[in-house]
Amino acid sequence: MVKDGACPGAITLHGSTLDAIPAGEVAWLPWTIGEGPFRLEATLVVDRFASEGAGIAIAGGILALDDPEHDVVLRGSRLGPPGPLAELRSLPARPGVPIRVIAQWDGRKLKVSSDGTEVASLALDGAAGRVGLAGPSASVRLLDCTVAGEVKPLPVPSIIFSAADGMIDEHRDPIAAAGPDTIELFAVTVSTNDDGSLIHGVRRRTLRDGVLGPPQTVVLDSLDPHRITVGHDGAGWMMLAQPNSAQQLSTSLGVFTSSDGASWTPAGTIDAGNAPIRLVATGMQRRDGSVLEAVATRVVDGTPRACVIRRESGGWTINDLATEPSCDPVPAGPTGYSVRAPRTPERWITPQAQRRACPSTAQPAWLPGPDGGSYLIGNGPRNDRLVVAPIASGRTTWVDWDGPVGTCCTVHHAGSTWAIFEGGERAPREHILLLKLPE
Repeated sequence: MVKDGACPGAITLHGSTLDAIPAGEVAWLPWTIGEGPFRLEATLVVDRFASEGAGIAIAGGILALDDPEHDVVLRGSRLGPPGPLAELRSLPARPGVPIRVIAQWDGRKLKVSSDGTEVASLALDGAAGRVGLAGPSASVRLLDCTVAGEVKPLPVPSIIFSAADGMIDEHRDPIAAAGPDTIELFAVTVSTNDDGSLIHGVRRRTLRDGVLGPPQTVVLDSLDPHRITVGHDGAGWMMLAQPNSAQQLSTSLGVFTSSDGASWTPAGTIDAGNAPIRLVATGMQRRDGSVLEAVATRVVDGTPRACVIRRESGGWTINDLATEPSCDPVPAGPTGYSVRAPRTPERWITPQAQRRACPSTAQPAWLPGPDGGSYLIGNGPRNDRLVVAPIASGRTTWVDWDGPVGTCCTVHHAGSTWAIFEGGERAPREHILLLKLPE
């Protein structure tokens, strides 16, 4: 049992607006549980015991309560091998009758009781994660839920783009950039011709005063984009676009300008010379007034180098951020950049910070905070959830999305920080998601 006093504070939801949940899906509550002990109490009604996975999503898995023969069935590899936690039911399956479920984690074990009877106990190294209602809404209803412990409110992300949208097969490599009055959101699209060849494009949405505008297609002359980055220099919008290639590297970048973020005009090219370059999917940074900086990885004599592409009054320059092999830089504070050691999950902040292990090799977003800040990053070799990991420790302290993720970046505007990332329930590029981070 969780000791008294181990779970300070509590947050409660009464009633359920979590309707229209398809089978195999999760409706997430606007909370996430941190790394400490917790106690969750929920009242549910299971209307159909048909082994459809209806129950509580917690700790990165699902406690399914709708099996006719077993009290609890585990779903999700993070909780261990899928299957029942006991051979036979200790309580009868009663459709339509409220069930009081308590799940508590004391730092070592997750214990589950149903109507006062313990029905499950399993060892867990960590149980941080979002909380949700799983299974088809036709078979489960949530009447109330209270979580005590290290828990904080966290909105459910909004879907900006979906993987399949008309003729578009996939959206990827999203970025966000702040302007005077709006946040501009972009993603690269992939479509398939009748002959099997691929077409790449760009889609855009605008966030103004917290309200999303409709999706729009961005026309970039005849350029077939692999990645883009966008920024605002105080006078107008600027975009760099990397042409698509089999090697995902280019010796030049297209430059485009816009007054409104919707219509773009070609404005020249940037020559990368003999060091082919690959943009990093994050927004440009505005420094020292109107100076814009984009980040990229280039290959110099066969060695990857993290670099910054800087636009000043005299034009564009490309400068390495480190002399040793490095890649995938992301902005980190007013002047710094976080770069990764190739083929490892280790990162350091230029120019002199110590190398630190990260939860994965995925592209992170840097968040300000004590002891060097934190990374918002995919967790583990499969990037199976979006986590907050303090740089000093490298461990997961919060889970912001409990599903596969890809690239991620953040933007700060009007006192709020927003994260845009590839994410979904089953695959990282199922959606492009937008999440307003807690203050």
